[in-house]
Amino acid sequence: MAAPQMLPGVPRGLEYLNMLDRVNVHQHLDMFEVMTGWEKKNKYRICNSNEQQFFYAKESSSACDRQCCGPIRAFTMDIEDNNGQPIIHLDRPFNCQGCCCPCSLQTMDVQCPQGVIIGRIEEIWTMCVPKLQVRNANGEVVFNIVGNCCYCKCCTEVPFRIFSASTGIVNAVLKFLSGFSLRVLVKRLDRL
Repeated sequence: MAAPQMLPGVPRGLEYLNMLDRVNVHQHLDMFEVMTGWEKKNKYRICNSNEQQFFYAKESSSACDRQCCGPIRAFTMDIEDNNGQPIIHLDRPFNCQGCCCPCSLQTMDVQCPQGVIIGRIEEIWTMCVPKLQVRNANGEVVFNIVGNCCYCKCCTEVPFRIFSASTGIVNAVLKFLSGFSLRVLVKRLDRL
C-alpha cells in the first residue's frame, strides 16, 4: 500500500481513508468466547477492498461491563495503524439504548489523536428504527445513519444507510450477522 500524502484539514493518520471506496471491518472471533459465551475484549482488523489490513482496533472495557451490560457497556477503543501508531480513540460511556430509555441514549466521542475530539456519534430516540447522528467537532450534524426496523436477523446483511446532512444519501454500512455454526465454520475455513 502506498503511503498517502498529507491532506489539509485531515488529521494525521486518516489520509489513507480518503483514497478508499470501501472499508471492511472483521471482528476477531475467539473460540473460547464462542464455546463458553464469556465475552472478551473485542478486536478488529480493518482492511481495504483487497483485504489488506491498514488499521487494527482493540477494545478496553471491564469484564463486569462485558458480562452484565452487553451491547450497552462502556468502553474505549484504540485504532492503530500497522506500525502500532495510535490513529483514532473512541470513548463510549455506559448509557441505555433505544425506546425503553429515551433520556439516556448512546453516545461516542471520536478523538484523533487521543484527547482531540474531532466528532461525536449520538443515538437518536425512535420507537423502532435505529438512528444515529454523526457530528463534527463544532457539534454540527454531518451525517445521519438510519437502520432497518429489524436489525437482528441471522445469516443476512443488515443495511444502515448513511445520509449527508447537506446532500442526501452517501453510502451504506452492511452489518453481517451470522449464526453460531456459520461463525465457527468461517473461522475454521480461515485457518486452512
